[in-house]
Amino acid sequence: SNASALSASFNLSRANRSLQTSLERLSSEKKINRSGDDSDGMAVAYELHLWLSRIFAVRQITQNSLSYLQVQDGALSTISKIMGRMSELRKMANDATKNSSDAENYSKGFVAASGLSNSHDNIGSLPIGTFVDAIERITDAQAENGAEQHRLKFVDNFLVEKQTNLQAAHGRIMDTDIAAESTRFERSNILVQSSASMTAQSNQLSSLVLTLIE
Repeated sequence: SNASALSASFNLSRANRSLQTSLERLSSEKKINRSGDDSDGMAVAYELHLWLSRIFAVRQITQNSLSYLQVQDGALSTISKIMGRMSELRKMANDATKNSSDAENYSKGFVAASGLSNSHDNIGSLPIGTFVDAIERITDAQAENGAEQHRLKFVDNFLVEKQTNLQAAHGRIMDTDIAAESTRFERSNILVQSSASMTAQSNQLSSLVLTLIE
């Protein structure tokens, strides 16, 4: 047996496996491509992936809720403007210095702003306090809406921070360190070439010895 050739062949196989591993990691950009690479790391990465999926779903729900509140806030702002205009028209129509023609014009404006049926009595049928009470209720609703928006934005920011940290942890486990792996690839490539050359030389040496013995 040729011990040096066997040793060189063993080293060649080992260097080739290392080269293939580096090539796979560089091409997939993943440090762990199968459970045999790192079973514990893959298990942890899987758990992190599940966490990330749940956080993504919760963020979608949070953002949808925030969009709903923003639409609601816009509607409340529009209603508040309408009620303010109606209150203004009610006050002007109640002015004793205004004649019947002015009152009629205010009534038309009131009907247009309120969307009520076209009736002259509509503007006079409401005590100014009705508008004050309605505007106060709208203001309270807007304040509650704003508080809910602020809470959801806080939740979303918290989820973004948690998502970022989990992604970083997942990346440290699964992602290939391109610089380090490239260095290992070059080293393994050199070892493969060197081991192949040494194996060939060892086989030649054995043949030369046999020739000399003969």
